Amino acid sequence: MASIDVLVAVRREDAGKYHKNLSQQKDFRLHIVSDRNDALNILADHDQHVDVLVIDNKLGEVFDFVTE
Repeated sequence: MASIDVLVAVRREDAGKYHKNLSQQKDFRLHIVSDRNDALNILADHDQHVDVLVIDNKLGEVFDFVTE
């Protein structure tokens, strides 16, 4: 089975929890960021592939983030 590229945008203090839970899925390749601009840069980079975007509401300004 092919791997699934997962981009997780969460607050820095929550990153460990997300890593612990999502890294248990053997087919997931995780990329965790704590900054909205980092996530947007990854999404805009045509050399990076993202299958799933996970955004924690606690990151703040999620509506604006999705709109961008």
